[in-house]
Amino acid sequence: IPEGVTRIGNDAFRNCIVLRTVTIPDSVTSIGMNAFFDCTNLTSAKLPGNLKAIEKATFHNCFALTDIEIPNSVESLGEDAFSGCHTLEKLHIPDGVKSIGRACFWDCKKLQELHIPDSVKSIGDLCFRNCHQLQTVTLPKDLQKLAWQLFNACDKLKTVQLPNKLTTIHAQAFAWSSISSLKIPEGVTRIENAAFLDAGSLTSLTLPDSLEFIGEGVFAGCGNLKEINISKNHPHFKLVDGVLFSKDGKRLILCLRNKTGEYKIPQGTVEVDSRAFENCKSLTSVTIPESVSKFTGSFDLEPFGGCTQLSDIIVEEGNKHYKSIDGVLFVSQEKKLIQYPCARTGEYRIPEGTVIIARGAFCGSKATSIIIPEGVKQIQRYAFSYCRDLTYIRIPKSVEDLSDEHIFHENFKLSVIDLAKGNPHFKIIDDVLFTADGKTLIWCLPHKSGKYIIPEGVTRTISRAFNHPKLTSVTFPKGCVSIGRSAFEYNGQLTEAHIPASVTEIGGGCFCNCGANLTIYAPKGSKAEEYAKSNGHKFQAVEK
Repeated sequence: IPEGVTRIGNDAFRNCIVLRTVTIPDSVTSIGMNAFFDCTNLTSAKLPGNLKAIEKATFHNCFALTDIEIPNSVESLGEDAFSGCHTLEKLHIPDGVKSIGRACFWDCKKLQELHIPDSVKSIGDLCFRNCHQLQTVTLPKDLQKLAWQLFNACDKLKTVQLPNKLTTIHAQAFAWSSISSLKIPEGVTRIENAAFLDAGSLTSLTLPDSLEFIGEGVFAGCGNLKEINISKNHPHFKLVDGVLFSKDGKRLILCLRNKTGEYKIPQGTVEVDSRAFENCKSLTSVTIPESVSKFTGSFDLEPFGGCTQLSDIIVEEGNKHYKSIDGVLFVSQEKKLIQYPCARTGEYRIPEGTVIIARGAFCGSKATSIIIPEGVKQIQRYAFSYCRDLTYIRIPKSVEDLSDEHIFHENFKLSVIDLAKGNPHFKIIDDVLFTADGKTLIWCLPHKSGKYIIPEGVTRTISRAFNHPKLTSVTFPKGCVSIGRSAFEYNGQLTEAHIPASVTEIGGGCFCNCGANLTIYAPKGSKAEEYAKSNGHKFQAVEK
């Protein structure tokens, strides 16, 4: 760019996909929003020394950008300024930058470390989401809030030093991160909903006396959390026999994952947090008192998911909200089965009168056979996921929908789906489950092998429909328009996929982990060709 230019306008170089380097003279004092948006091959950008701000989405989706230096004159980094810079490994933020905008570094997948100077007073939501290689980050000393989803899905981030002036950890700040231990400093008063959602590597946490509020589902999915350090005289919370409660004992927040044997929830407890007992692998029995009226469920119910040794859930007489039938937990008024103990083996007949099978109700159980009675209308997500000993299930005519991709996820031994005679909603053809009209392919039994030709009339294959079968070849019919995400994931023996031009939608990860021998056969210019080439699969053109 020639000397004398003072401003680069909004969208000036947007979608210049062959642009590789850009040098901007010091005469330029302003670069507009989206200036280099989607310059996917831009590797290097030299910025002017008098620039005050990097505006919104300036370098958004500059996938190849590796070489850029932020001038000392810059005071703000805008929303999405570097989001989608997949190959950016390091970046120096100069002292003088005061604010970092929303999603500024979202999806910078190779960014490994970042020092944020003390001049920065605010960091926006989603700023480091999906920074999968981020291992080290230094936060400014005066930062008061960890924004919403700040470190969400930072797979390599194991620890971070929190500033002493911090007051709030916002929702999902560390969700799906690999944080392993954390000391929350004195001064923090609030940890918002799902702050550590599915942070499965978290083992140890220190809570300060200043903490007044722990939101719903804060520790949902923290399956390895075995230590919480909290003072005996904490004004708002207490740890009793390895279980975290509100100070008044009415709310049970978390059971530490190393809890063993039988546990009786104390009388006076009113509510139990979502997934409070998740992954307590040595618990054998839990007793719910008359006082419990609520299992919070906004961040998944599954209160006893992953309790692999749990054989009994007992509800004491007088409880108006829940009941136990033969050691299985139900909601009384909704006629809803909430949790089947994971350690139970053999056949289980769901009681007559049940209407709903809750999310994750049988997830990970050792049941080998499940008979669902007439009257059950709804089977929720993950209901039978990871039932790796399940070989037989009977589906009644009253069940209207089985289209959720996770209902039978990773049921490797399931060999029989027994549909009630005259089922108006579903049919089984050649070990594959379809909707009754034959338009939607729902699920393929895992033992199916060899070549498979999907029947004429099928227009849609739902996500994960073919997880783990031993197919070598699959052919879609003309007229099929949609193949769901991860539909053939882990089909390691699949070598051929024949896809017609009618298919206009192929979900992400459709053929993930299918091996190097897979070839996609489809007409030239089709969606299948585009998918094959963008995902590194071999492609062979065929006639329409």
